[in-house]
Amino acid sequence: MYFSDEPDQSIPVDDRLAVRFSPVMMRRCSVAEGGAYPPSEHFPLENPRPYIPHWLSIDFRRGQWIGDFGYAD
Repeated sequence: MYFSDEPDQSIPVDDRLAVRFSPVMMRRCSVAEGGAYPPSEHFPLENPRPYIPHWLSIDFRRGQWIGDFGYAD
């Protein structure tokens, strides 16, 4: 989960918070590459509904935004 101040293509939750869904796909699966963020690329979805999370949890703790999401109800 990434946090950003960029408002493009986001859905307002209230007057201070907006969220957006942006699918990414790993270019290749390699444990040897390691790192926190393996090489990835954005791609369009014909039917995004099955990939949109069912729930989202966001909090601001110790000066940082943290969050999680899931697909099970």
